[in-house]
Amino acid sequence: MALAARATPAHAALLKATYLFNDTLTAEEGSPPALVAVNPLGANAFETDTVFGQSRRVYHSDGNAVDGLGGASEQAGLSLDTTGGIPTNSYSIEMVFSISNASGFRRILSVDNRSTDSGFYVNPFDQLDVFELGVGAITGDSGFTANEYHHVVLTQSGGTVAFYRDGIFQASAASTIMEINNPGDLIHFFLDNDVGGSQQEYSNSKVALIRVYDGALSGEEVGRLAENPFAPSPVPEPSSLALGALGLAAVALAARRRQRAA
Repeated sequence: MALAARATPAHAALLKATYLFNDTLTAEEGSPPALVAVNPLGANAFETDTVFGQSRRVYHSDGNAVDGLGGASEQAGLSLDTTGGIPTNSYSIEMVFSISNASGFRRILSVDNRSTDSGFYVNPFDQLDVFELGVGAITGDSGFTANEYHHVVLTQSGGTVAFYRDGIFQASAASTIMEINNPGDLIHFFLDNDVGGSQQEYSNSKVALIRVYDGALSGEEVGRLAENPFAPSPVPEPSSLALGALGLAAVALAARRRQRAA
């Protein structure tokens, strides 16, 4: 696939968690936190779909863009607690997903606990779009198609955000807007803000893969991942795969043991 490797990681990315949606929201590695379903209508479900020519289990989020009060309380998606697992300012998210709405802004992910309109979107021109409220948009080409699966990667590191679609570099710019910025260190997938204006920028979705990395993937790494997203990741895993408190507890325990031995 064509690839312009313009995003340079601050340090090598390490795979932390893999979610394949084989009738579970738990990580393949076992120790990272499970994804949490946001399912206000009770309509989310696992199902079988054809993804890049393969029959795979996927997770279908099924909600409404605008509820009866004009807000976002009937939107459906996923959230992930990244506390202690990845740096808030240096990480990558790899996804394989489709969205059903063919128009408007459609949120892919956000890192501010749904508190503002800033986030990572597909925009009305079918471009991937990092939008910062009050600043403007960082956009890619117009190659995103509704109701088709795409391989998408977002990286944030060294004060720079970058993103890729189907292995193809889209854009990068100096920005910290996708640095994780909420007390719970949460990442929300497919959910628009539920505070402030423009709360209807939502689409139902199907997701077949989410991987979380510590650090920014390089363009070369993204290209390899896009060639076969469901193969084992070529990006190395750290010695500990734990996200959150489990990983921190293991480090603390090891430190105490070393102190006692000394």
